[in-house]
Amino acid sequence: GDPSAEEGRGRIDFKFKAGIHVGPVIGGLVGRTRRFYRLFGDTVVTAARLCQSCETGRVQISAEMDSLLGSLGPAREEVREIKVKGKDIPLRAHYLSDQPRSEERPTSLLQAVNMQSPAEMPHGFVAEGGGAWGGGTP
Repeated sequence: GDPSAEEGRGRIDFKFKAGIHVGPVIGGLVGRTRRFYRLFGDTVVTAARLCQSCETGRVQISAEMDSLLGSLGPAREEVREIKVKGKDIPLRAHYLSDQPRSEERPTSLLQAVNMQSPAEMPHGFVAEGGGAWGGGTP
């Protein structure tokens, strides 16, 4: 058969990017016929803006998330400022690096903030593009 067709078989062209922010959220079930759990608030909007301005294949976190992680997790690149629609002050953000910050690094962001599950998260944690948790409900 065609070698180019063989190379593409079983592969998915997956383009991932994520924006992660932490802060208070409001969540609830919405919809009349189909009910969905949705999160609302500035935290969700900020995570979405981080995701929108993120390069494909990268993860961008807010300065607040960076502060929460402290020295845990992967290294972060230099701070960048992003102009965000609806905000007077630019948003400060970092890209996560593919380099570890230390020998003992957590295997997940939940582990990085010393939490075992989304239910333990204070206020809310939003990862736009990869899912969102808040108020104890994944």
